[in-house]
Amino acid sequence: MKRKKLNKRIFSILRILVSVSLLSFLIVKNIDNLREIQKVTRQLNISWLVLAALFYFLSIVFILFRWEVLLKAKEVSVPRRFLLQSVLIGFFYNNLLPTSVGGDAYRVYDIHTHKGVSLYKGIASVSIERFTSIVVGCLFVFAFVILDLVGYFEHDFVTSAMIAAILVVVGGVVFLISALINPYIFKIDVLFRKFKILSKIRPQVKKFQETFSSYWKDKKKALVMCLLYNFLVHVLVTLSYYFASMTVGLGLRFISFLFILPFSAMVANLPISIGGLGVRENTLAFILSLIGISESKAAIFSFLVLFIVLFNALIGGLVYLFKNIFFSTRRSTGNLPKKN
Repeated sequence: MKRKKLNKRIFSILRILVSVSLLSFLIVKNIDNLREIQKVTRQLNISWLVLAALFYFLSIVFILFRWEVLLKAKEVSVPRRFLLQSVLIGFFYNNLLPTSVGGDAYRVYDIHTHKGVSLYKGIASVSIERFTSIVVGCLFVFAFVILDLVGYFEHDFVTSAMIAAILVVVGGVVFLISALINPYIFKIDVLFRKFKILSKIRPQVKKFQETFSSYWKDKKKALVMCLLYNFLVHVLVTLSYYFASMTVGLGLRFISFLFILPFSAMVANLPISIGGLGVRENTLAFILSLIGISESKAAIFSFLVLFIVLFNALIGGLVYLFKNIFFSTRRSTGNLPKKN
C-alpha cells in the first residue's frame, strides 16, 4: 500500500514537472519576440476574451445535459443542479489538481455517494461520454483531412505521420468499444480465466461490460442524443477558441478552429501532464505556426486559452469549496438526505 502511494506521488510530481517544463519552454522560446508580444498585448480586445470565457463555460454546462441523457436511459434521475455542481468540480479536478483522481472518477464517486447511483451505471455513463466525444472529434478530423487533401485550406499541413496517428487513435477506439460490447470477439474473456489476478475482478468487469454494452444494444436514442450534445459542446469550445483568436487578431476563420481543436485535444489528453497544461499550449502554438501565424501571436493565443481553462477550473474550485462547507454543515446537524 505504501509503495502504491509512493508511486502515485512520484507520478503526480512528474506530471507537474512536465507541465511546468513545457510552459517554461513556450515562454523561453518567445523571449526574443518580447517586444512584439508587448505590442500585441497592448492591442488585446478584452470584449472578445470575455465572450471566449463565456462560451467555454457554456460548453462545460452542456456536459450536464449529455450526462443526464445517459443516466436517464438507465432510469437514474439526479437533479440538474447537482449534476452541474459535479461537472464543474470534475473540471476543477481535471485541470488544477495534481492527483490521479480525474474529473470523471470524481463525478462517479459524487453521484454514488450522495445520490446512491450504482457504480456500474456511473462508470458506464462517463465512459460512453468519453467514447462518443472521441467519435465526434474523429469525425471532425476526418472531415479536415479530406478538405485539406482537396485543397480547401490555404495551407497544407496534413502529413503521412499525422494520418498514421489518426488511424492509430481511431483503431484504438474501435477496438475498445468492440471489446466492451462483445469481449468474445478478441478472446479477452480468455485472459480473465487464465490469470488469477484478473479472475478476481472478473465479476465486476462483467457487470460493467453488461451495463456499457446495453447502451449500444437497447439505448440507441440516448446514444444519438449524447452524440448531438457532444457535437454542440465541440462547437461551443470552438467558438471560445475563435473569440480568443479575435482577441489577438489571428485572422483565422471559424472553420479552421473546428479542426484545430480535435488535434490539440487529442495530444492534451495524453496522461503526461496536469490536465494537458503545457502540452495543449505547445500543440496549439505548433499548429498555428504551421499555418503561417507568427510565433508571438501563437504564444499569446495559447496562453489566453490557458487563462480561459484555468478561469473556468477555478469556478469549479469555488463550487467544490462551498459544496464541502454545505455538506459538512449538513453532516454535523444530521440533515443529509437519504440515498435513493
